[in-house]
Amino acid sequence: MISTWSMILAAYLAYRKRNPAAHQASQFKLPGGVVTAVVTLGFLGFVLVLLALQPDTRLALCVMPLWFVFLLLAYRRRSEPRT
Repeated sequence: MISTWSMILAAYLAYRKRNPAAHQASQFKLPGGVVTAVVTLGFLGFVLVLLALQPDTRLALCVMPLWFVFLLLAYRRRSEPRT
């Protein structure tokens, strides 16, 4: 969940930077804009630090990057064209 929301917020920040006119015309704006996104990313980082303090959740945090690499490799293998 933390990685999902981090990606959403990073995409929002990139969208605002690359296309400010489209964001200005949008009816669905994030209250507080960039400040809210940055504060929320900081909060998610703080939660990761708290999770790293406990041995059982620290193990999950250490395994998580391996899981993402496995998912990426499985996706690439599955999506390559069959001969």
